[in-house]
Amino acid sequence: NGESIIIDSGTTTEEVAHCLSTKDNLIVMTNGLNIANELARITNCEVYMTGGKFRSKSMSFHDSHAEERVKNFNFNKVILGVDSIDINTGLSTHFEPEAKLNRVMCSSADKIIVVADSSKFGRSALHSILPLADIDVLVTDTGIPDEFTKVLTELNVELHLVDIN
Repeated sequence: NGESIIIDSGTTTEEVAHCLSTKDNLIVMTNGLNIANELARITNCEVYMTGGKFRSKSMSFHDSHAEERVKNFNFNKVILGVDSIDINTGLSTHFEPEAKLNRVMCSSADKIIVVADSSKFGRSALHSILPLADIDVLVTDTGIPDEFTKVLTELNVELHLVDIN
């Protein structure tokens, strides 16, 4: 309640946005059209869009305009969805403008929360976002490979495992 949050585009982050319906006095910015649509259902939520160039494949906005817009805010939390999570290369994505915007989102927030299903682990994409050590909280399902649990624990990442069965 009462926090300012920036939420990345994506289907997993859309589920997070849906769960915010029980919260009060939120200020939320997003680059995801699907996220904004979900947030529009919440009566006590002030919603901002990053603006920028629209990418229909991901239903999201990106570009230098979006990056500059985000830089003008200070958020309590960023909720980030990613394409890939690798022990050595960290978080990454296939689309360079998304990686750039994600880095700006993370630098504008006090706490970095990553949400990703276990299928994203052990994969690496071309464009780096952040190293694993920069994550504060990671939420995933119980299918996460054991080696990641060990490394994330050693890095003091707060790990939340959700049983999806």
